[in-house]
Amino acid sequence: MSAETLLVWDREAEPADAAALRWRHFGGDSIPAYVEANAERLRDEYLKFIHAFSLTEVAGKSIADHLDAGDGFSMWWMTRLAEKSPFKSPGIYSAIRLLALADIVRARKTARVAIDTGDDDLAEAIFALCESMGVACERRPGPENARSWRRWVPPPLKGAFAFARHLVTRWPMSRGPRPHWSSDGKAVFFCSFALGNNPVSRYWGVLPERLLAAGRPMNWIHHFLPEQTSATTNWGPGAHAFLDAYLSVRVVIRAFRRWLWLNVVSWRLRTPPVGWLWPVHREDWRMSLAGPVGALNCLWLELFDAGLSDMPRQGTGLYLCENQAWEPALIRAWRKHGHGEIIGVAHATVPFWHLYYLDYLLAAHARPSPDRFAVNGSAATRILSEAKMPMDRVVEVEALRYLGLPASPRSATAGYRVLILGDVLPESMRALLTNLERAAKLLPPEYRFTLKPHPLFAAEFVDRLDLRIERTNEELGKILGEYDVALAANSTSAAVDAHLAGLPVIVGLDGADLNLSPLRAEPGVRFVATPADLARALRAAVSAGGDRMFHLEKDLPRWRRLLKLGAIE
Repeated sequence: MSAETLLVWDREAEPADAAALRWRHFGGDSIPAYVEANAERLRDEYLKFIHAFSLTEVAGKSIADHLDAGDGFSMWWMTRLAEKSPFKSPGIYSAIRLLALADIVRARKTARVAIDTGDDDLAEAIFALCESMGVACERRPGPENARSWRRWVPPPLKGAFAFARHLVTRWPMSRGPRPHWSSDGKAVFFCSFALGNNPVSRYWGVLPERLLAAGRPMNWIHHFLPEQTSATTNWGPGAHAFLDAYLSVRVVIRAFRRWLWLNVVSWRLRTPPVGWLWPVHREDWRMSLAGPVGALNCLWLELFDAGLSDMPRQGTGLYLCENQAWEPALIRAWRKHGHGEIIGVAHATVPFWHLYYLDYLLAAHARPSPDRFAVNGSAATRILSEAKMPMDRVVEVEALRYLGLPASPRSATAGYRVLILGDVLPESMRALLTNLERAAKLLPPEYRFTLKPHPLFAAEFVDRLDLRIERTNEELGKILGEYDVALAANSTSAAVDAHLAGLPVIVGLDGADLNLSPLRAEPGVRFVATPADLARALRAAVSAGGDRMFHLEKDLPRWRRLLKLGAIE
């Protein structure tokens, strides 16, 4: 390879050429390291790209206007691209790395780029990038990534299957009696998730109790989460219903007709002229229109329309805000049926790379947005402000999820006890545990490791490691005091619990993904990407606590002010 050729290395193994630009690994000449060093600018560039995507004209109309069925609501806001979730759309990280590659090629005045990758979409994007910059490009021969047979199934067929499966599995919910909604003018509406056997307190803490004590009745609509909703669910006070209780023949027909229209539109928008980032977004785009995402989005629209038309006027509404596709459907129906103020609530943290929080009020085509956006501390406010988000509707409240977590002293134990906090992303967990397996060989034998796996992580992988790791499924708040340090996977919010309890926290990074940690900007938190870094961090771990991130006043002065509850007796 000549000195003028830049080799982009996208393989699991380390490159033989030490000068290669690593696509998915930290260390050496690394695009993940470049992304972290230039995160704010690259994030801003990506947000501008998505905004420009919605305004791109096809046949004389913007994409957002093409997706307006005529009622003023654009289904653009329910697409994966508008949602911008790094958990649902791996193409986001690829796009940000492509933006970084463009910087590097430009800065080095590279004459030729060579690609060693098994990813056809990535290769196509890099070829298009190089062509736009007048740079020669070649792809080195090598094994291609395995592709699931599902990728070759036409999106409309996938969409029809998803639509039918949802109806078959959820139709029984429509047969039960409807709740007796409170028509009290002081009632508060909640839209939440049914997760675990006490989903109300999981997300909303003591707030429902305070509302009840203040004489404010509550009406709840819950999202049913398969395999995560307990049969012994404790709903607590108020009237409760699943959203799918509003399934009906009329809802199904209206949703299906809307999806057929979306299929027609998707054909016109099948290859929008949006430049060299298109190949890594193509699959999300197709799934968002003719595919299963589009089909289910049509159902959300009709279900919320039916549910909120059935409910007496609600003066105040609260919903868990993560810019998921169902949220614009909720807000559209809320306003259509004349309800009052609606407040989006960020129930956990607002991490730097959780892009779904970062344009909730921006666009030429008005996005259905909450009247106010409630965040639980100064850290979230800082992230939004630094990202230049409109702050006039942002209001700070207490962190309901963390009020009951005491900062407890760690018990004196022999050795050094490390609590591993699991993640929902299997790749992230494998990277963390593989690094730990190698790091443990650089540590004294006193270190002991316990894994608290995420409920959706197959912990059997641990058994294949050359490292003894115990497991626990105990409630996190009850066991933090038994450990000396927390080792967290990339995106888990459990790291926040450990940080608030005063444990030193180490977060493992994986070059195959963004730094999604909610503690990314917190002082004292250490981030590691290699076994050697992890071993050094475990050796150097010192106590570090802090409740700087959140408002934790137990009498909820900010919530009381927001909801006009008055003083606590």
